[in-house]
Amino acid sequence: MAQGRKASVSLMDGLLFTLAALAGEAESIATALTEITGDYLKTREQFGVPIASFQALQHLYADMVLAEEEIRSLAWLAAHAIHLEDPDTRQRNLRAAKSRVGNWARPWRKQRCSCTAALALATSTSLDITCAA
Repeated sequence: MAQGRKASVSLMDGLLFTLAALAGEAESIATALTEITGDYLKTREQFGVPIASFQALQHLYADMVLAEEEIRSLAWLAAHAIHLEDPDTRQRNLRAAKSRVGNWARPWRKQRCSCTAALALATSTSLDITCAA
């Protein structure tokens, strides 16, 4: 069992690897939810037209796509940071990725919950998502 400095370095590396894995998981979730929402917007009709034709929903969806792209870039940053030799740079990049993913996830989750609630009701899709503010 490691002790002292070696133990703390190993523990920090484990935490940083966890941050990278969580960034990858956030990217997968964002991609799946964006695809589901896009499909729903194209198929759901209101007033005889797909709801994807409504400008307000187009703007919300565009914001979700931008968030997904940034989360994807941050997941790549986190994955790359694991292999950096300098521990300070590695830690800084991974913490930055964690912070930015969290910043995007909060407002994105609120937008997604509005669309996802309608989607789940309309299609009986089983989506296990926490929509707490």
